[in-house]
Amino acid sequence: MPTIFEPEHRQMPSKSNFFSVIDRKSEEELSNAFRKQGWTIHKSSMNHYKFENSWTQLWLDNDKNSLLLHGIAAYHPDNVKTIRQLFDDLGCPYKFEFYDDNNEIIAQTQNGM
Repeated sequence: MPTIFEPEHRQMPSKSNFFSVIDRKSEEELSNAFRKQGWTIHKSSMNHYKFENSWTQLWLDNDKNSLLLHGIAAYHPDNVKTIRQLFDDLGCPYKFEFYDDNNEIIAQTQNGM
């Protein structure tokens, strides 16, 4: 059975293709949840964090009311499932979308928004 660490699961897009909104969680809570699942978290400035693993490079922005997590992520159903599970485990409203090279939505998930 393939895993998210195999090469076909790690084909990174050339431009941002992942956008998400997370409500009712702090930057620290989100960072801790991702860190527990193997992401490396870097604080890139006073208000910005970078989340990385072998198939994502995501940036976190705080929009006063919501957290915005966006960047590049290798699109694969297993990766979508991993992100969905991580977001579900947060127990808060969220939505996320993956886009293709033509800016068409290829996957989207919403919970409580």
